[in-house]
Amino acid sequence: MHQLRNHLSRRLPRVLARGQRGMTLLEIMIVLAILALVMGLLVGPKVMKAFSSSKVDITKLKLKKYSPRLRRRTLHTEKKK
Repeated sequence: MHQLRNHLSRRLPRVLARGQRGMTLLEIMIVLAILALVMGLLVGPKVMKAFSSSKVDITKLKLKKYSPRLRRRTLHTEKKK
């Protein structure tokens, strides 16, 4: 065990020294794609739920806005008959 630790401690600085060139553009793009997928899976359902609830809210507001007009129109057309 001691020999393995010595071997790794001598070899590790050389490995790190060679590997400090940085990440390639392809590696960065792959990481970003993975992050986008994870975020899409986590955030996507919440966003879609918000869109559907906002559609319901907009429809309710439109109904409140147009319901007096519809009532007046139906009353007005019933009087003509």
